[in-house]
Amino acid sequence: MRKSRLKGGVHRALVVAGAVLGVALLCAPVASADGPVEVRTRLNGFCLAVFTVSMGVIYPCNGQKYQQWVFNPAGQIETAAEYVFLRGTCLTLTGPQDGAYVDMTPCRSIPNQLWTRQPNGQITNALGPCLAVGRGGSTTPKTPVIGFHCTANTPGQEWDIAP
Repeated sequence: MRKSRLKGGVHRALVVAGAVLGVALLCAPVASADGPVEVRTRLNGFCLAVFTVSMGVIYPCNGQKYQQWVFNPAGQIETAAEYVFLRGTCLTLTGPQDGAYVDMTPCRSIPNQLWTRQPNGQITNALGPCLAVGRGGSTTPKTPVIGFHCTANTPGQEWDIAP
């Protein structure tokens, strides 16, 4: 009887310790393996940028913090912008349909925020679409970034990562 009580106590202690560690990991800030980088479209020197609280756009690359991003280990693309209202926000696809906007929302583990860099330069969302320059690949500053079905060899869907 004594051994089973001891085992039960050890088991409970391990469960509690595991729960505490799990909560600590969920609450910890997410680090980046790459550090802040620019995400450059292959269209005439434009970079992924955030100019408003709610939307990702392209803008001529200039090295400013609003064009810096962190590809974190969770698979999210988090802004490195230092504006208080943007801290802890990630690129979020608003839906799986073509033309869905890419907004900035608080980082959380949802498929709309999970992105994967592909060898061909495309960045795909867990819902299926690729990160794309809106308006048919327009290179007008502040053109929205959208989700669109992936098409190979489309410069408006191909991105280079630069420190």
